[in-house]
Amino acid sequence: MDYRPAIHADWAAIGEYIASKDYFMPIDPAQLGGSWLLAIQDNKIRGTIWTFTAQGNAFIDYWTADTPQIAAHLGAFMYHNLQLNGIKYVRAMIKTDNLVAQRMATKIFGMGIVDNYSMAFRSI
Repeated sequence: MDYRPAIHADWAAIGEYIASKDYFMPIDPAQLGGSWLLAIQDNKIRGTIWTFTAQGNAFIDYWTADTPQIAAHLGAFMYHNLQLNGIKYVRAMIKTDNLVAQRMATKIFGMGIVDNYSMAFRSI
């Protein structure tokens, strides 16, 4: 598995991958600011995570992968990158029925789940 930042040429494949994961709405990566981290295997996207950062804060979304292990690796790489770039606070939205992602956020990354809408928060 190769974990790397996305480039412009990846945007169409990211949109297709996110759509295949039944996200609540279509996504066009070309229309978003922020940055993407991808998990690639056999020239196919196997996982994504998107972050938007500003003034010591980060918002994470589109964190999805083919397996929980890939998702955990993406989260760990993103977490390390955020630390290196001086991010102090991280927020993320998690579907209320996505128990695997909630468990990863709380058990692996020590995030707190705030409400029924599953807003996750962490101070780095």
